[in-house]
Amino acid sequence: MGTFQVRLEIGDPQGQRYVSQMALVDTGATYTTAPASLLRDLGVAAMTQDEFELADGRVVGQDIGFTWVRAEGRAGIVPVVFGDEGTRPLVGAVTLEVLRLGVDPVRQRLTPVRGLLMGSATRDPFRAGDRSRVRQTILGMALRRRQRGSGTGAAALKERTAVMQYPDLSRALTGIPWAIVGGVATRLYMPERATLDLDVAVHIQDAQEARKRLAEAGYRHVGELSIGGSSWVSPSEQEVDVLELTTPWATEALAQAQSNRDPQGQPVLPLPYFVLMKLQAGRVQDLADVARMLGQASDDALAAVRQAFRRYAPDDIADLESLITLGKLETQ
Repeated sequence: MGTFQVRLEIGDPQGQRYVSQMALVDTGATYTTAPASLLRDLGVAAMTQDEFELADGRVVGQDIGFTWVRAEGRAGIVPVVFGDEGTRPLVGAVTLEVLRLGVDPVRQRLTPVRGLLMGSATRDPFRAGDRSRVRQTILGMALRRRQRGSGTGAAALKERTAVMQYPDLSRALTGIPWAIVGGVATRLYMPERATLDLDVAVHIQDAQEARKRLAEAGYRHVGELSIGGSSWVSPSEQEVDVLELTTPWATEALAQAQSNRDPQGQPVLPLPYFVLMKLQAGRVQDLADVARMLGQASDDALAAVRQAFRRYAPDDIADLESLITLGKLETQ
């Protein structure tokens, strides 16, 4: 695919000051590149270094930082390569994915595209992005085949363990509200299940500082998440995904998480917000987790979940009630 130019705004790490540049779009390049002097003037710090292959086959080492960029009305924090002086700014594939911009090579322009919360294998036969329809179909199947009990003893269902140990980010992220999400978080609300990687969440406003702190603590950046965030490997070689939340409930959820601890002593996203997040993801495993967690939740906990849905996701209340019904069957 050929290259063309677009206007790219490169910002400081706080997203308060931007410099407008004409940049080449090249989907064959991994990261966005800008002159090192421009990035330093904006206060962007080099946090890691990686090797890159040039068009002529040479391999060079380049510094990488993280900062805000804007294009076509969309903004996000992306990796930026500190280029040589005189280097023309270049928009790479990762930036396009983070900003959810597609390439129109005929008209030579970028076009906004809808993000996906499902892999391509799950989009057939459902229309891409129609999470509600997929979720309702799965729930309908489950309700038609529902049976009482789970094959697991009542005592085992109530047990909360921390057999698997994961990196503790408390020291690295001191002062930054963060919380465990994903499979590891479920062990606070249901029996622990095996999962290898750790998913945590921070507010988008704290994303840049969190990235800086992780790099300083010896975590190695390995990529960007298409849903917003970054992937890291801990000093002990465990995978850690950091989601950068933009939801209207993010601030209150992360604040409450600091006093909502799992058996390992780590902060976990409170159940109402965790269910909101998992229901929006819409994967079969997410729905199974939600049903099991809700089935074992107390009446007070369920009241809090329902209140959160009335406030933030009123259109999904019917699905929530179906999941509560399925979950309760397991405990009967």
